[in-house]
Amino acid sequence: MESTLGTIAMITGLLMTFLGLPGQILKTWKSKSANDLSLFMWGMGFANVVAWTSYGLFREEPDWYLVIPNAFGLLFVAVILFQIFHYGKKKQNVPTDSHSPKSKK
Repeated sequence: MESTLGTIAMITGLLMTFLGLPGQILKTWKSKSANDLSLFMWGMGFANVVAWTSYGLFREEPDWYLVIPNAFGLLFVAVILFQIFHYGKKKQNVPTDSHSPKSKK
């Protein structure tokens, strides 16, 4: 029973990882912009997958049901964090109001 639940959990974790994260990586790569990505949230996600991967690896007997999906998550989240730092946060062009006191000379 434990191996069946472990397999189901691992498959679910892999599906969640592969259905969401590669799409975000591709979208950021195509747009060359990380404006919509939160460094804090992705940093917390990275800490989460590091913790679960480490926990799975360093148990008395490694728990591959934890390690395998979280290792892929670790890889993908690391790429997203790289993209955030590489592309940076680009400033949005904000239209100036020609009637504002700052624009008058």
